[in-house]
Amino acid sequence: MQLKGKRIPSLREQAVWNAIAGALCALEAVIMSIVSSRVLGLTATGELTIAFAFGNLFRTIGLWGIRNYHLSDLRFEYSFNEYRKARYFSIMLMLIAIIVNALYLLLSASTIEKLLVVILIEAVYLLECYEDLIGGEYQRRGRLDIGAKLFLIRWSSLLLVYSLSVYLFKSLVFALLFSVVISSMLFFITLSYGFGLPKDLEDRKQDRGLLSDKQKKLLLTTFPLFLISFLTFFLNNIAKYSLDYYYEESIQACFGFIALSIFAVEMISGFLYQPKLTRISQLWIEKRIKDFWVEIVKQIFLILIITIICLLGGWWIGVPVLSFLFSTDLSPYKVDLLINIIAGGAMSYVMYASALLTIMRKQKLQLYIYIITTILGSLFIWETVKLHCIRGGSFGNLIVFVIQAVAMNIAVFATIGHNKKSEYKSEGKV
Repeated sequence: MQLKGKRIPSLREQAVWNAIAGALCALEAVIMSIVSSRVLGLTATGELTIAFAFGNLFRTIGLWGIRNYHLSDLRFEYSFNEYRKARYFSIMLMLIAIIVNALYLLLSASTIEKLLVVILIEAVYLLECYEDLIGGEYQRRGRLDIGAKLFLIRWSSLLLVYSLSVYLFKSLVFALLFSVVISSMLFFITLSYGFGLPKDLEDRKQDRGLLSDKQKKLLLTTFPLFLISFLTFFLNNIAKYSLDYYYEESIQACFGFIALSIFAVEMISGFLYQPKLTRISQLWIEKRIKDFWVEIVKQIFLILIITIICLLGGWWIGVPVLSFLFSTDLSPYKVDLLINIIAGGAMSYVMYASALLTIMRKQKLQLYIYIITTILGSLFIWETVKLHCIRGGSFGNLIVFVIQAVAMNIAVFATIGHNKKSEYKSEGKV
């Protein structure tokens, strides 16, 4: 797809852009936490940490878990316009959830500053849900780099303005407000004048009413994916919600510092396999099961290698580096850091298996696994946090993510095996 006379980057170039965006995605919360902890202290950083926990949870409503389904829809069962209208509906639901959460925080006697910090972080992810729609459509059409560039422009400007504002004005709320406004303006300017909205390959039909029957079908088809992503982030953050309930913001901040390693490992793994999902989708559609297997095995070993490297780095220099960056003594939490890194590796397997099951259109199978593990895991983590504080949250995450990873990968292997067996039968080989 040619854009305003510009050369189409090679697949390698697109993968590089995606890798850079993935690295920034893994560092965004880290950078903001470093700045706030050094300038504003642990209390403000604790407010920022819980704001990210709420923001990421409600972000799953706006995303609706549809990205992997969207980019693997290579037969164009749904047009961009249909994905667009469905995404507008999910973003509206996200906005309602944000309002309800704001009312909850008011009734729970949270400070006005904490309420505003949570709302502003949620506003960041509100726009990200729209950005994800654009990036998903361009990736489906072979332009993975466009979504990455939009992400880089928005988050780079946000982090720069945020950091400068915190140092200049010593106000978390003002820094967030200013950075959200500036980054949003730059995003829309870049989208409008740099890339533009993707155009439908078919003539756009005017829709009447809120949703057409086909758009309703899309939302219902992907509803299990939304519920899965919602449960995933709820479970990933249950330790933070528990700490917010039982302990003060300084404890929340310290746990947030070491728990960033979970998402760092998962993000690094994610931006390495994300560019390959379109190809893997094509292999599955063409029933090239052997090649499909090869890609899976490669990624499994790659996630293992990434986890081991991060574990060695965490054991050797993790605590000194984090203590320096966040201007906080984290030496009592070295074991917790290592536990969270391993948990991050397990979470990476969960997310990769989820992408594969989405490609294989096994949303309901995923959902059953997530419902069971989330209910039991949440109760387990809540209790371990209550009894053992940060160590309880770290250990609870590890146990639950490992169980999830095992269950999800068994589902992947069983689905592939069943598909292969069905092929043999249809060919009369058994």
